[in-house]
Parts: sequence; C-alpha cells; structure tokens
Amino acid sequence: MQKNNNLLAVSGLFFKHLKQTESFSNNTLFAYKNDVDNFILFARQNKIENLDDLKEGLILDYFKRIKSKCKGTTLGRNKSSIKKFLNYIRIDYKVNLSKPINEIKIEKQKAEYKNVSVEDIEKVIEMIKGKDFFPKRDKAIFLVLYATGIRASELKNLKTKDLNLKNRFIEVKGKFNRRLLFGENIAEVINEYLIERKRIMKIHNKTGKGYLFVERSGKGLTRQSIYLIVKKCTVNAGLNKAISPQILRNSIFIHLLSNGAREDDVKEMLGNKTFIPRLEEVTERRNTDSVYISSHPILLDK
Repeated sequence: MQKNNNLLAVSGLFFKHLKQTESFSNNTLFAYKNDVDNFILFARQNKIENLDDLKEGLILDYFKRIKSKCKGTTLGRNKSSIKKFLNYIRIDYKVNLSKPINEIKIEKQKAEYKNVSVEDIEKVIEMIKGKDFFPKRDKAIFLVLYATGIRASELKNLKTKDLNLKNRFIEVKGKFNRRLLFGENIAEVINEYLIERKRIMKIHNKTGKGYLFVERSGKGLTRQSIYLIVKKCTVNAGLNKAISPQILRNSIFIHLLSNGAREDDVKEMLGNKTFIPRLEEVTERRNTDSVYISSHPILLDK
C-alpha cells in the first residue's frame, strides 16, 4: 500500500513518532511540532503540498526567512526539529533532503541567566504570611524552589514519599536523579504546610495521589500553577520584577557560585545535563554537601 505523501499527513505521523521514540517533555514536543508545522506552512505557501515536491532550496530559504526573526537558541531548536523531520522522511519515505540542513550554521549564543538578588528573595519570603493553607503552601513552594534549585516540572511530580523531613532532603526521581538538601528552617515551613495539607485532604477525602504539593481541592499542581504561585508571591512582596521558577533556579546557581561553591558541584546538585549522578552513587562520590551548605545564602539553620 502506497504511503500518503501529503505534508500535513506526514507531519501528523512524525509527531506520533516523536512521542513514541523520544523522552521529550510535553513542552519540548509541542515546540518541535510547532517548528515543523511552521516549516510545512512555509512550504504550502510556496505551493508545495507533497513530500515529492520538497526541494533542498526551500529548506535553505526557510532558514534565511526565520534567521532575522529568531534568537540563536530558537534557531538551534528549529534546526534540530527540522533535522529530525528530514531524518524521519528519509528513513520512512526514502526522501533524502538532509544535506542542506547540515550546511546551516548557527552561532551559539552565551546563555543568559536572569536572576534576582538574595535580598529580593528574602523580601518575598518575608511577605508570605498567613495561617491557612495557601500562604503555608506557597511559602513552602517558594523556599523549596529557591533553596534546592529544583525544576518546576520536578516539583509538581514530587510525592510525599520523596520527602525526608528527619534527614532534611528531597529525593528527585526521573531523568536527573538526585537528593536535594534543605535546612531546619525550611523543614519547619514544610512541616507547617503538611499539617494544612493533611487537613485539606481529610476535608475532601482525598489522597492527592500522594503528591507533595497540591491545590486546595486536593488535586496535584501543574507547571502553570507553580509559575502563578511564584508570580503571586513576587507581586505581593511589591517587587517590580519578573520572577519565575526558572529564575529562582538561575539565582541559586549564581548565588552559590558567588559564595565560593565549585561550578561542577552546583551543576551536580541542580541536575545539570553534564552532571547526572544516580542516587546509588551519591554516597560513593566525593561529598559535596558541605560545600553546598556552606555556600548557600539561606540553607543554613537560623
């Protein structure tokens, strides 16, 4: 049976292929799909509807068009997205157009780490006040995000069993397995939240599927809700700055380095791609905990 070479049909199959073969997050999958969809839209605007009509020149023309509109990182992702699509049609449809994508040169841009000062962090924490569920949860979330550098996607997936209050660490499981330390002052904030969490779960007769951080309804959080919680805390503190979970992560990275921690140690603690220790290796590797603790702006017990 002859395959359908219509570009829209092929792009749909390519997206299914990505979901089945790549361990991408939903956001990354959406970005790749969006990149390929934009390329196909460009092809259709040039009266090309089928794979057989695709030409190498069209690919080069497309990148010339978007080069002036995109930053280096976005261009790089576009190149990666289109390259995966071209590899897919080369293998599955015997259409070989991989040569032009390899000729496209994209200048690497130095990563920008947007961050906020320790003083601003402390101001936000100080202004999260209240005795009910929301302020206790929001303060715990803000502190854990900053103190550990955990990703929002990792925080939303934390379960209560991943928390060890006695020894004061959180165990992150997944692509970047690691243990994240926190001080006694943060343990107290988390414990106060857990009391409220237990009360909420009892009211709604729910377990929250074991998620550590939940909505008042008892449901688990989303990445977007974590972003909104951080934004709300920032606005309530009167800061005229954009602070997100990623900016908190950037900030602790920079603050630790500024206080004398080694870059390799910090990357290891934050689950950087270059340093991914397995949990069973933590006790076997050299102990970086003391360096991390001594360099942390708010981790020390107060």
